[in-house]
Amino acid sequence: MTKALRSSLHTPFSHSEVGPIPIPNQGHLLLQPGLGLYFERGAKARDAVRKANLNNSISLVMLLEGELDLRFGSQQLKLNAGRGGEHNAFSPTMALVTTNQDELFCRTTRQGDFSRRVSLNLSREWLEQSLCGDAIGYTSAAAAQLEKHLCTRQWKASIRACELAEQMLTPPPLPPELVRLYLESRALDLFLDAWSHGISDQHNRPLRGISTRNYYRMRELASWLKANASMHLSLEEIAAEANMATATLQRHFRQAHGVSVFEFLQHTRLEKARLALQREGISVSEAADIAGYSHTASFSAAFKRHFGISPKQVLNRTAR
Repeated sequence: MTKALRSSLHTPFSHSEVGPIPIPNQGHLLLQPGLGLYFERGAKARDAVRKANLNNSISLVMLLEGELDLRFGSQQLKLNAGRGGEHNAFSPTMALVTTNQDELFCRTTRQGDFSRRVSLNLSREWLEQSLCGDAIGYTSAAAAQLEKHLCTRQWKASIRACELAEQMLTPPPLPPELVRLYLESRALDLFLDAWSHGISDQHNRPLRGISTRNYYRMRELASWLKANASMHLSLEEIAAEANMATATLQRHFRQAHGVSVFEFLQHTRLEKARLALQREGISVSEAADIAGYSHTASFSAAFKRHFGISPKQVLNRTAR
């Protein structure tokens, strides 16, 4: 655990002194015995190789931006989520690797490598006691796959997973003794999202009854919506782009992405606004314009619901 985070978890406090949590740019925190959190945001200052021993555990990686070069024993895993921005591809990615015997974990980084990521390491014992057992059940075909040594899965992160990772990287002002509970709750939700989107349904795509053809049509449409998020699009115009009726569009899009078309657009615009606040230091009113809000109060409320932190807090952290 980093000194800054350790201090925030053990320092006596007054409720009048509650402020932004001093989460460092990278670190490790043991949330529970058997549940470890690793986090990182920023560029590497030098070349490095980090090694660790793993055994009888599951590693879950949520990469919001950047690239990762990982190796679990003989299994290499390269992830690329791109970089957020108006002209750049941006595709948050999740991956899961199981280890049932002693293996060496290795991560290679080069100077200037950038990533924003959250990783969880979950012991088998913790999984069986806390989540799985009879509730999820190791009797399913998906759970049986997790019993295979060096079983590796990779998938596009859901919108909910992105929200949870952002909240873990930028937690809201809380009393110090609640920080660990806040991070632990998000970590559990992140694993459950991974179970539903990337583990249990990995070999049963497409999800929730949508045909394979329409699933990929909705993925293509989502990419088009991201590229045109600044436009004031009507549902009819979006349906015309997808070449289907509006009712069919809304049904297929929710089946593929778990949210409505306009919820997806709102989340995309809020993400663009967050990136502009964080990287360019624009004003809250300018960020509201990017997100398509005419009133900053409405924008700030939506922003905090989505990311768990206010636009002003993002600006304050960027200024430090």
